[in-house]
Amino acid sequence: MKYFSVLFIIILPAVLSTCREDDELPPLTIEGRNTFGCLVNGKLWLAEGSAFASSTHAEIYRTVDTLAVNIYGNGISQTTMFMSIIASPDLKINQPYYFANSDKCCGIQYLDFSGAVSCAYEMPIGGHITFSRWDEAKAILAGTFQFIAESDECPGTVVITEGRFDIGEITY
Repeated sequence: MKYFSVLFIIILPAVLSTCREDDELPPLTIEGRNTFGCLVNGKLWLAEGSAFASSTHAEIYRTVDTLAVNIYGNGISQTTMFMSIIASPDLKINQPYYFANSDKCCGIQYLDFSGAVSCAYEMPIGGHITFSRWDEAKAILAGTFQFIAESDECPGTVVITEGRFDIGEITY
C-alpha cells in the first residue's frame, strides 16, 4: 500500500497537468504543428482528429495568377470550421483578408451538428483572417482569425474569437 501511495503522488500531478493542456487554446506558432483552435461564443473549441481523419488540414489550388486556400478544422462535439481565401497572385502575409467584403475573396463556415437541428453559420457579418506564415516549400500555413456569422437554419449568430491555426498538412 505504501508503494501505491508514493506512485499515486508521483503520477497524479502529471495526469492533472495533461488534462489542463486541453483546456486552453493552442499557442500561436508558425512551425506546422497541425493545431487549430478558437473560442466559439466564448467557449473553447479545438480541432480534434480521429484514427481515420486529421483534425486540420489545408488545400491549395493555384492557377497562373490566382491562389485559393481552403482551411479545415474538425472539431469536438460534432462541429467543423472552414475558411476559404482567394488571393491574386499570392497570399499576403500580416495583412487581413476580410470575410464581409465586397470583392468576395473570402468565405467562412462553422457547422454544428450536435443539436436536433444542424446549423450552418456561413453568412459573415464581419471578421478577418491574417496569415502569419506561408511556406510553400515546407507546406506550412499559419495565422489567426475571428468572425461573426449568421445561419439560415438557426437563430442568432456565432461569434468566433481568438482563432489560430498552424497547419503542416497541405494538399496541392
